[in-house]
Amino acid sequence: MKYGMLLVLALTVLVGCEPTQPTGQTLRGEPLTESQRLNQWLDQEFVAYLDFSPMSKTRLGDKSDYDKLDDPSDAAADVRLAWRRSSVASLKAEFDRAALDAEAKRSYDLWVLMLDRAEAALAYRRYEYVFGRNGPHTGLPNALINYHKVDSASDMQAYIARLKA
Repeated sequence: MKYGMLLVLALTVLVGCEPTQPTGQTLRGEPLTESQRLNQWLDQEFVAYLDFSPMSKTRLGDKSDYDKLDDPSDAAADVRLAWRRSSVASLKAEFDRAALDAEAKRSYDLWVLMLDRAEAALAYRRYEYVFGRNGPHTGLPNALINYHKVDSASDMQAYIARLKA
């Protein structure tokens, strides 16, 4: 969970730093550099990653999947890890790290590091503290209180659905 939040924070910063361009070319019609292509690719991968975490979407102000909670099961963790492995394999196949600028290299390395950390944590995923500072007994209520905004009747129905889940 800590690494997931770190990823969300890091990629949010990275996504916010690069203006979006039409796929394949810059505003002047020039072909994209390898670094620009990587940033676009990471933007797409981050959106795909968010599909695994309705609560992360909520923290970012996205109301899609507003009535759902993250799936804490081992099966869901296995699916996320398989997706991350596939994503990193695609990253390594599609991009030449040597052709990236320094900032893009950091983004590339961070994406690979997140897989490395997920792989290292795999053996210990059943040994986390349940009742700790950021455990489920405080994390879920904190997220619902601080991030789930109720602006309409459908938002309230989504809130109630999350409480019942």
